[in-house]
Amino acid sequence: KEQITVDFRTLLSKYFAEHKNVSFYAKRLNITSKYLSEVLLQEAGKTAKTLLEEHIFMEAKSMLRQTNMSVQEICHFLGYADTSYFTKAFKKQEGMTPIAYRRL
Repeated sequence: KEQITVDFRTLLSKYFAEHKNVSFYAKRLNITSKYLSEVLLQEAGKTAKTLLEEHIFMEAKSMLRQTNMSVQEICHFLGYADTSYFTKAFKKQEGMTPIAYRRL
C-alpha cells in the first residue's frame, strides 16, 4: 500500500496537467479507482481525487506567485479549457479567486 501511494504521487507529478481522472492513475497502477482511493485514504488520509485537486491548485498557486503568466495562461497550462471553470474551482478550493490570491 505504501508503494501504491509513492507510485501514485510520482504519476501525479508527471501527468496532473493532462489527466484529471482518477481512473487514469488507477489503470497505470493496474488497480481499480475504488481500491486506489481506499489505499490513499488509509495511507495519506485523503482520496485520490482530493490529492489530485490539491496538487493542481498547489501548482496553480505556485505559478500565480512565481510567474507573470495570466490566469488564462496558467489555466491552459494546467489543462483546463475553460478559464471560468478553473476560476470557480480555484475559489472553491482556496476561498478566493486566482487574481485575489496573486495580489496577496
